[in-house]
Amino acid sequence: MAIHSTDLSPDQIKARIADGITLDSVVHVNATRGSISGQNFCYTLGMGLFGKPDLIIFARYFDAEQLRAIVQSVEENWHHNGERVGILDDILTMSSRDGKGGESIPVEVREVRKDKVYEEYMQYAKYAYTEEQLKQTRVCQILWPDDKGVLPTFLAYDDKRFPQLLLDPM
Repeated sequence: MAIHSTDLSPDQIKARIADGITLDSVVHVNATRGSISGQNFCYTLGMGLFGKPDLIIFARYFDAEQLRAIVQSVEENWHHNGERVGILDDILTMSSRDGKGGESIPVEVREVRKDKVYEEYMQYAKYAYTEEQLKQTRVCQILWPDDKGVLPTFLAYDDKRFPQLLLDPM
């Protein structure tokens, strides 16, 4: 049974989760194609109802389903290990050619200023949250590395070949 976050209060949603309704039933993950500077992006809405930040990721060369998978990997990791920000190397793994495991791919999760994020990229937030809830929410951006494993917050990042929109950090 899916719950729309606008139908229930946070306390009602938490009570339903105790009755077996999962976080996935409440949190909305939206993947959008090529809308921002030619980049695809994906974001969550509803995680703030559980005291966690909403997530957003941008990429030109990942399709919507790949972005959704990355966002859901971070969300799942937080569900099992608690909310973590910074450089994380236990979220994504690249499969080896022989199919036997693979190497870890680092991502950086950083909290960003939400003032324009909800307005410019996550317009449906006004339907997922009340005005009071929106004031208390946070947003984290997921940053992914270039082909050499360098993240965009480092000078050596190849932003010509792997452009990525960077939001204002907190």
